[in-house]
Amino acid sequence: MWAHISRFILRYKLFLLIFLLFATIFMANKAMQVQYSYEFLPLLPEDDPIYIEYQEFLGHFGQEGNVMVVGFQCDSLYQLENYNAFYDLYGQLKEIEGVEQVVSILQARNMKKNEALKSFEFKPVTSQRYETQKEVDAVAKELASLPFYRKLFYNDKNKTH
Repeated sequence: MWAHISRFILRYKLFLLIFLLFATIFMANKAMQVQYSYEFLPLLPEDDPIYIEYQEFLGHFGQEGNVMVVGFQCDSLYQLENYNAFYDLYGQLKEIEGVEQVVSILQARNMKKNEALKSFEFKPVTSQRYETQKEVDAVAKELASLPFYRKLFYNDKNKTH
């Protein structure tokens, strides 16, 4: 059997070399057309509630490979001590090297009408640590009056932020 194979190779060496050359050129051409996909294959059926919720999340926030979303559930965020701790955490996260932006309820803005300039102004709802519970309650009340941020930064139903 090996004698037949070696005889075939020696007899048709020019044909085999040309075939090998064309096969190499063809494969090199196809290798340049390779495209990578970084999308995950969906493991859940398209009508699964978790998959639907994930697709809504992607539609709302977009698909970015280097975004980290942190949420928490807390009934007492608007107590003075917890609010100030959250404010400090927000500041610490902004200082981490490589963090470009931190999005939080602390960045909420309230649109106010300026009659004198005939325009709108965006005033921050909060911009500091507070000394009294009354100040924090005022912030909580103002945030609750802004429906734009509901379900974007917080959810009243299950107290998530």
